Amino acid sequence: MSKSLTDRIEQYIKTLIERSANKQIEIQRMELAETFSCVPSQVTYVVATRFGPESGYLAESRRGGSGYMRIRKLDFYLPTQEEDVVDRWLFNLYRQKRLTERECFLASCFYHQALEVLPLSGEKKMELLRQSIEQFLKRQENS
Repeated sequence: MSKSLTDRIEQYIKTLIERSANKQIEIQRMELAETFSCVPSQVTYVVATRFGPESGYLAESRRGGSGYMRIRKLDFYLPTQEEDVVDRWLFNLYRQKRLTERECFLASCFYHQALEVLPLSGEKKMELLRQSIEQFLKRQENS
């Protein structure tokens, strides 16, 4: 079974990002569309649906004749206050193989059960979760 055009464009962009020194690329929408023999709106669709902050990327674009798309892989994405966004963020860390399934589950439980009952703002709870995971990953890298 062959991959869809959307999947192939996504994989191509991810490969370019991984190969770049600063985990960032700048590409012309038209050139990428020509590479895949598709319309530029297909490229726009892929970037809009597969390279958002909830997936661990920041995408910017400038339209026009010399327009470009800049896509950067984020180290950490700080989600909004919506609880399901927290779980999507954690799941993204799991998909990136930065957290195991168990670690992802424990972090979700930590947020939804331990932090939820504290009299703190949503932003402060999110910051505590982010700092906890960041410290965990740093210790994991040093071991």
